[in-house]
Amino acid sequence: MTGPGAGPDRWRRVSTGQERTWFLAQLRPDLPLHNIARTVRILGCASPEVVERAVAVVMARHEVLRTALAVHDGTVAGRVAESTAVGVRHTDLTRLPASAREPEFERIAAADAAVPFALDRPPLLRVRRVRLGPDDQRLGYVVHAAVADVASAAAIGAELA
Repeated sequence: MTGPGAGPDRWRRVSTGQERTWFLAQLRPDLPLHNIARTVRILGCASPEVVERAVAVVMARHEVLRTALAVHDGTVAGRVAESTAVGVRHTDLTRLPASAREPEFERIAAADAAVPFALDRPPLLRVRRVRLGPDDQRLGYVVHAAVADVASAAAIGAELA
């Protein structure tokens, strides 16, 4: 996003691609067609607090994840929030039999990916930490294509892992 006075909480122009994605999302806001879902393995045992701090760092570093997209003065524009917390959800699957954990993780990740975003309410990122075993944790995250492409979604995962 560009434009004069591009500080936090000011409306800015968005790219043509962002405008197009916003428009398409308005046609069917109930469908998660533009969600990009990824998972990453966390090596070792990261506490919920460590994961939440890592997500906060990523949010602070990438203003596009704190951006709301809406019509402003007759055109699609973006507004970056000064700060936006991502409520990291935590799920512990260790109570399940070992053979059921991976399928349950996949089910949870698919369900999270199926929830549409409201583009006018940042953050346009959702994160869930899932504990499958003592040293086996995964992060499932979903980002909207209006603020990330596949490559940048992968980069977000690399920062979080």
